[in-house]
Amino acid sequence: MPIINIDTFEQSKKVLNLTNKAIADAARITETTVGRIKYNKNLQARSVAEIAKTLKLTTEQLTSPPEPTSGKGWFTKFGSDYLSGASIMYNVPENWIVEHAGLFFTLLAEQSLDQRNEKAKQCLADFEALDQTLLLRDRYFNPGSASNDHLDAIHRELQAVQRKDLSAPQDETRHQNAHFINFLCGLERTTTADFEMYDAEEWDAETQTYIEQGVDIENLSYNLGVSFDAKWKLLPDAEDPDQDIARAIIEENYIISKIPNRLRSADRADDLVKWALKWKENAINELLPEHPEKDVNDRRVLAKSLEKTYSQSIWSLLFHAESDRPDDIANYLIQQHEGRVSEGKREEFDLEESSNA
Repeated sequence: MPIINIDTFEQSKKVLNLTNKAIADAARITETTVGRIKYNKNLQARSVAEIAKTLKLTTEQLTSPPEPTSGKGWFTKFGSDYLSGASIMYNVPENWIVEHAGLFFTLLAEQSLDQRNEKAKQCLADFEALDQTLLLRDRYFNPGSASNDHLDAIHRELQAVQRKDLSAPQDETRHQNAHFINFLCGLERTTTADFEMYDAEEWDAETQTYIEQGVDIENLSYNLGVSFDAKWKLLPDAEDPDQDIARAIIEENYIISKIPNRLRSADRADDLVKWALKWKENAINELLPEHPEKDVNDRRVLAKSLEKTYSQSIWSLLFHAESDRPDDIANYLIQQHEGRVSEGKREEFDLEESSNA
């Protein structure tokens, strides 16, 4: 009997935003059976097949380790926030967006191919018209030898479009996927959606135009404003200091995807503030756990107080991989605070008042 890979199961479950109960209902099995997965228990082949179908995987995929994602964890950090942000902004379930991702991509791909086809045909028509004009001006002009390379390039482009190949024809001077990436850049300038593409085009000040640079699809990078907008949709009061703190916590830590579904509406703003504050407190406690030695614990408690009070980011220290050790984190926060106190930018803290040791 097959054993479901817990990492693959949890990853797919999160992407589709499903609960164990929802999976059990869709797979026509008991919730208890689904709960056995985390204990690496054997399940009947039929149950595994039904769970795989629910998670939109094959049985082989569900029983194997998760496939590595491109971009070195980009989706984990940013993509899941964009997915949740889109779900919140447009009031559709995350699993619906994921389920129909193929449709959305196909529509964009076909628009890209249509645009390339129109450009290539226009180039061909212009070039043929140019040849005829030159023939009339110079009886020694040989259009065949003068235009073969250009016509060949146009016809290769038309053939690539006919094959629906987003990556071809290849050009050694650019990344082979430049066509589709630059099509997305064009959308950036023509849509009201808030997004910004990176590394695909370069602005030429001299010609006042964008020059195609191209980028490998694996390295596709962009900023999507939907997660920012979703945060304000859930916490809309700009005058409420508690909502302001909660928005900062959510934004700095990329946790909009972690917000429970029950709190994803503006009428639950107060509860969402409490959730965000509790999330940060738990995160800080995890990074700065209690220590049996009083002196060490005093510094950790002070560091926790500083982080909670100022909402300054521990994560900048971790992001730059300087340290993930509790004492180093505490020292970093305290030193940052002391430096700003000496500059008169922050009030002093009383260590005894901040300590519960």
